[in-house]
Amino acid sequence: MMNRIIFFTDIPAPYRVEMYNRMHEMGYDFVVWYMQKEVVTRPGWKFANLDITHRYLINEGFYLRLFNINIFFNPAIISKVIKSGNIELILALSWNDLDVLILCFLKRIGILRAKLHFWSEANYLTNGARNDNLLKKVIRKFVYNHHDTIQISSGMMTLITLEKWGIDVHKSVLLPNTIQENKYFFGEKFMEIRRSNKIPIVFISARLIERLKGIINFLSAFTNEDFNYFKIVLAGSGEDEYIIKNYVIEKGIERSVEFVGECDVDEMVNLYACANIFCLPSIADPSPLSIVEALKMELPLLVSNRCGNHFEAVINGTNGYIFDPDNKEEIREKLFKILENRTCWEVMGRKSSEIYKTIFSKDIVINNFFNSFSSVYKSEL
Repeated sequence: MMNRIIFFTDIPAPYRVEMYNRMHEMGYDFVVWYMQKEVVTRPGWKFANLDITHRYLINEGFYLRLFNINIFFNPAIISKVIKSGNIELILALSWNDLDVLILCFLKRIGILRAKLHFWSEANYLTNGARNDNLLKKVIRKFVYNHHDTIQISSGMMTLITLEKWGIDVHKSVLLPNTIQENKYFFGEKFMEIRRSNKIPIVFISARLIERLKGIINFLSAFTNEDFNYFKIVLAGSGEDEYIIKNYVIEKGIERSVEFVGECDVDEMVNLYACANIFCLPSIADPSPLSIVEALKMELPLLVSNRCGNHFEAVINGTNGYIFDPDNKEEIREKLFKILENRTCWEVMGRKSSEIYKTIFSKDIVINNFFNSFSSVYKSEL
């Protein structure tokens, strides 16, 4: 018989809450332990707005925002892990989180009996991962090599990254992030809107943080004349919003780049539905949900190879294209490849929908995870 499963994570993110709710509805036995209700970096994620139906515990320990890092310390939960004995603790946290480091140390000295399993979105192409040093490498290997039996990955990028980092992945189980899928619906009426666009609409959904999302980097790949052939609609807000908007004004492309700000789900559905192409030009992005949303909304994709889930989401030349954000010529070439194949957009969009249904559909993801986790667990007994 398998031990009790506990998911240990930072805050109740709306998309994760819906996934846990669905796990509970499907009859799976687990509990989620949260560190905090909210963090300042996610102002739109309000705990009061969430409908949580799964079993959970929130222990609001110490929280501090320091040097652009969320720092958590939850001694009550650490104590609870120790007292819980033989549990399957799934750590949906960063490898350098303070509580994770403490739990791994307690495991090393024999105080902790819980089995640790890391649910990782590791991506060796993020800014933090590329700015590596010896201390980070040593601590990271210490943490990841304390997992018991099962490494839970968001996809191929996780496994590639762990191999590059020299982590011993004994067994792996797939658990990609899922979206609030019941709110994302695409129908024929939206297709008519797309067909009516005289100038193709390229939709970008991203936080306006240049070092992460590379909006200016992307826009700079095109001449002013290029912008006569497409329009960019950009949803999101962030610390570099003024800088990006100022760049657009200085470049003289205000008519071709529309900023719509932070949007709720209903607004996002309409934006996806009216667009012809989805683009995410990230410089660093572990496993972006916007790509999954775009698949559900039947869009051709133009995605940076820094986005961790591009391996699963994009079949190059079939439902979209991958590009290197450091290569301006390739960025331009790939966008114009899609633009020149307007008659293929609907076929590409249907392929995106097929990919969503077979890989990212919530029920499929959940069933595959629990079946695989149980199978691997039993094989190790």
